[in-house]
Amino acid sequence: MDSYYLTSFKTHQSQETIPLGALTIRSAQEKDIKGLTSVLLKSFHPTSTWLYPVLRIGVYEDIKGRLNCKLPYYKCLVASGSSKAKNEPAAEEIVGTIEVALRPVYLFGDCLPYVSNLAVSETSRRQGVGYKLLERCEQIVSEWGFKEIWLHVLENNTEAKHLYKKRGYTVSKTDLDWGNIVFNQPRKLLLLKKL
Repeated sequence: MDSYYLTSFKTHQSQETIPLGALTIRSAQEKDIKGLTSVLLKSFHPTSTWLYPVLRIGVYEDIKGRLNCKLPYYKCLVASGSSKAKNEPAAEEIVGTIEVALRPVYLFGDCLPYVSNLAVSETSRRQGVGYKLLERCEQIVSEWGFKEIWLHVLENNTEAKHLYKKRGYTVSKTDLDWGNIVFNQPRKLLLLKKL
């Protein structure tokens, strides 16, 4: 079993937060797809629209396809915690996810280790979940024999940029496209970390 146990997972006590026990980071399985879909949708599309059911189906099928593909250099991880109500068995709850795979970082470049879809449920943010998911991805990439890891972040995503800086990522390139120029959308920063 590909698991990474964290015993010092901090819990944040609020009415919306389910108290979590030890955090487990492990490889995603088919049984996790529904929970992964939920975490990704709430992280990347937090407002509900009439398109939400269509987005849900698309994200669900996309994750299912990648998990069933069994590529040698692809890993989807889940962070899960256990919550326990009185007199009930502990229930596993998916609180975060991340993917790492080989893909071209530059338009006509070689395939390199690239992180995508880092998402943490709102009630579990600022508790080290994203930090530990990134840490585990970096370990996997090292096990694959690579010496660097890449990812993109929007320039206006200050929380994510802070996390990546804390993990040692630096800006390698700023991507410009028509969305930035015509619609004044935030630029994407390509980040690199040497392992």
